Amino acid sequence: MPGRRRGGHGGEVELSGSNGDDNGAAGPAPQQISLVRLIFSCMVAGGVQYGWALQLSLLTPYVQTLGLSHALSSIMWLCGPVAGFVGPARALMADLSGEHLQV
Repeated sequence: MPGRRRGGHGGEVELSGSNGDDNGAAGPAPQQISLVRLIFSCMVAGGVQYGWALQLSLLTPYVQTLGLSHALSSIMWLCGPVAGFVGPARALMADLSGEHLQV
């Protein structure tokens, strides 16, 4: 079971996963990480979320002072995720079509 706590002593967490082989061969041994390292990893993710929240809270009033209406500032925030989806979607379609760009 992924992320299952083993033993309960020493603050160790067992990470396990499938290597994709179904032929019965044993995969690599589960990696042990400490609970402190797991907490630090979560703190990094929390810092990223805090940064995004700060950007969202400060940038919208700033672009509104530049003359963008509230409705258009909402649309402005959709441009990033839409643009971030277009590239990988186009790459996936190119991979599935079998046609590759000749440079």
